[in-house]
Amino acid sequence: MKLQKTKEPKKKKAKKATPLEIYQKHIEALEKKKKRNEKLKEAIDFCLKQHELHIVPVLKLKLKETYSLTEILVKHFGKKSLAGWERDELSYWIRENLDEMASNNNILEGDLEALAERYNDMAYALAGVPRGKDLEENDFEGDNDFFEKGNDFEKAIMKMQLKQMFINEIGIDITSILSEEELEECLSNPGSFLKNNAKKIEKLIEEELGKKQKEHFEEEREKLQESKSILGNTSVNKMYKKIAKILHPDTELEAEEKERKHHLMSTLVSAKKENDILTIMEMYNTYVSEDEVVFEEKELKIINEVLKDKLDTLEEEFYDIKFHHPKRQVFEELLGKSEKSILKNVEKYIDEITTEEEKNRYFQENLKTLKTLKVELRSRDDEKDSFSMFDVFSNF
Repeated sequence: MKLQKTKEPKKKKAKKATPLEIYQKHIEALEKKKKRNEKLKEAIDFCLKQHELHIVPVLKLKLKETYSLTEILVKHFGKKSLAGWERDELSYWIRENLDEMASNNNILEGDLEALAERYNDMAYALAGVPRGKDLEENDFEGDNDFFEKGNDFEKAIMKMQLKQMFINEIGIDITSILSEEELEECLSNPGSFLKNNAKKIEKLIEEELGKKQKEHFEEEREKLQESKSILGNTSVNKMYKKIAKILHPDTELEAEEKERKHHLMSTLVSAKKENDILTIMEMYNTYVSEDEVVFEEKELKIINEVLKDKLDTLEEEFYDIKFHHPKRQVFEELLGKSEKSILKNVEKYIDEITTEEEKNRYFQENLKTLKTLKVELRSRDDEKDSFSMFDVFSNF
């Protein structure tokens, strides 16, 4: 008995959205993205206020202990009985502390420049390297001889492997945005480097991804510049003129009202320059009429291109606010979805700072002898060896 073949039902083609549907979708998305960006700005402002009020006082105390500890470490640094690897580890610890204090120098109590100079004088003298030349990790005769002369080929091979690892893990080649010194340090001891620079690397990755996105936005914007004036012969132009007529400051005699309208007129003119249809429509509904504006289909096609461009601009603005803010280092540890979550992050961050402060105080009391220092240096070195180089990418 032959089985009858059944025809597979034809898949229905997705209905193409009309210009009006696209327009409504864009307007909805614009409102969401504008609110999101404003919410992010408000959250950052809140973080900065909390940082100034609650974190700075605690951070000052921690930095004071860090400074005192670093003075002790620098004193030990010149001891002849330190092995090469021990001096390397101690040097890294000192530089780590100096970097931390330098990034908070505005609230640090102590002469950081003098302390750094004392360390540098000793480091160059021990390494037998002239001042001004970069110190390498093996300059203190450590047991890691990878970067000695004659290993250029091996180093090149490891750079290629490292580059491929970054591309496989996160999709970008981070070796191109590391300095030569950082790259060599990463090649020498990847686990140690990635652990100690995890936050910095995450920041570099975010910035690199942000740059790529920004380049994409700029390319898209250039394509859309040809037919971009929304104030041609469209209804938007008529809306603009009606708003301008009502808000023009020259029609007012009272100084206070004149100033208010001057500010509103500046907003309107700015919206015109930036092709910000949403702002023009909001101002029209507020100052002219609450009736819904109906656009012709041929107008909607032009307007939809402009709205799409505005959506891209808002996305770019979001990345700029989040990743290129001048005070990003201050708020990135605290940022949360709500004020409640930010306050929790503040509390957690204060606990971390307090723990570090106590640890630094403990080290000051217990690292006064070279014997106890060597035990701690071994512990730090073992901890680095146990760190997986892929842990830093867990959030990407």
